[in-house]
Amino acid sequence: MVAVGNLAGIWTEVPEEPPSMKVLKELFFARFGKAWEEVMVGASRPFAYHKDWRSYLAVSHLVRYGESLLLADLTAKCQRQGVRVIHILTG
Repeated sequence: MVAVGNLAGIWTEVPEEPPSMKVLKELFFARFGKAWEEVMVGASRPFAYHKDWRSYLAVSHLVRYGESLLLADLTAKCQRQGVRVIHILTG
């Protein structure tokens, strides 16, 4: 799947070992101004799943494209339009 959007924020100063899910959610809200449950993919997963993540990205205006679109096609179109392209792969 290819999806594009605008990079709205980066949080790289996540505590090395957050003490609890409650604290992590509070810090997340302080950084992004959005509740964890509203925006996080996999928000309902347990603390053990999230506690070792070292950074978070906020993306606005996210658009998913069909299966037939290749990243190279999208990149070429954006560059022709003068859009700066940054590739970020997440998993």
